[in-house]
Amino acid sequence: MTENEQLAEAMTAAALRQQQAARPMLGRQEGMATRVPEAAVQNLMTLPKRAFGAAQQYADTGAYNPEPVVDAATTLMTGGMPMAAKGAAGIFGGRLSMTADHRAMFEAERMAQQRVPKEQIRQETGWLQQPDKQWRSEIPSAEQWWLPSIYKPEVRQGTVPLGSVYHDPALYAAYPELKDLAFGLDKSLRDTRISGYYARPVTQDLVDTLSPELQRQLMPQHFQHRVILNPGVPEGKRMPVLAHELQHYIQNKEGFAQGGRAPERIVPGTVPGKLFEQFYGVLDPENLKQMSPRRFATALGESKPPSKTGFAVIQEAMEDAQARKEIAERVTRNQAYRRLLGESEARLAEKRLGMTAAQQRERIPKLDVPDRQLIIRMRDDEPWD
Repeated sequence: MTENEQLAEAMTAAALRQQQAARPMLGRQEGMATRVPEAAVQNLMTLPKRAFGAAQQYADTGAYNPEPVVDAATTLMTGGMPMAAKGAAGIFGGRLSMTADHRAMFEAERMAQQRVPKEQIRQETGWLQQPDKQWRSEIPSAEQWWLPSIYKPEVRQGTVPLGSVYHDPALYAAYPELKDLAFGLDKSLRDTRISGYYARPVTQDLVDTLSPELQRQLMPQHFQHRVILNPGVPEGKRMPVLAHELQHYIQNKEGFAQGGRAPERIVPGTVPGKLFEQFYGVLDPENLKQMSPRRFATALGESKPPSKTGFAVIQEAMEDAQARKEIAERVTRNQAYRRLLGESEARLAEKRLGMTAAQQRERIPKLDVPDRQLIIRMRDDEPWD
């Protein structure tokens, strides 16, 4: 485990110790009602004046959670560095965007109250509502590319303002503070499967729970919002990874459903714990005898069924209780992470990267997880474990 990982683990553990007060989870998971504790650690930040002349304050959680993206940007934009990728940023903004069309958003809300179909609302207003009940609109962009300064040594030795290495006028017009967002390439991620992560600032309350040794390891960037990428990610895939992580920043700011990480421990009674019970039941040898390969894949949330030969091997292997438990845990970790609405939306941002405005309008922004399977974790929800 690297020094950064040790620090992150200690800080996450410290945040867990401060978690108190339960409130209902805003969402559903396979029809299961769950409750989650509210984080005690909060950092209230006053944000700029917004549209319609109103001065708004927005609460921004400061709990440290690196939210590593294990499977980001593995299928998109292979090849050389994308210079001047035309079209849409692929990122979904909300009502706090400085370029948000609030008149159209109010019309979308009115249409939703009249039960107008979601796609018709999107086509007519440009706004869509995801299962967390929050309204989004895609941010168009005429031009976006990496600047040559991304190769400067200081980018690999610490963090620099995102605007100094990445060009995207429309994104910065929508969220001006993103030009100053701390950005870096962390070489300690090279030998990991982590493509990048977005981290919220560390709060003083959290720092006070750390040992003096860990406090000395804190760097100035730990007190900033920041996006860190793995320098080992191929150049042609860095832009989708960045889009994924910037979507997490916007989710945090706008109060959208959050992303997360695969659970390290599966605790009975938690959402991952209930998923484990479900998948463990699917893998029951007697149950498997009644299944087809396709039905088996559907039950585990996988899109591609195994071959008949492969399924026969699985059926035989599940006769071993320990193997059944290990496979159920592996599937649980993968599906718990994949089904987070925040992660599904961030993957959608990747997939729509580079679309023209016309393509944006024509192609329905469909999440890759069915609504009934989505796990909706709002701000201050407890970590998995």
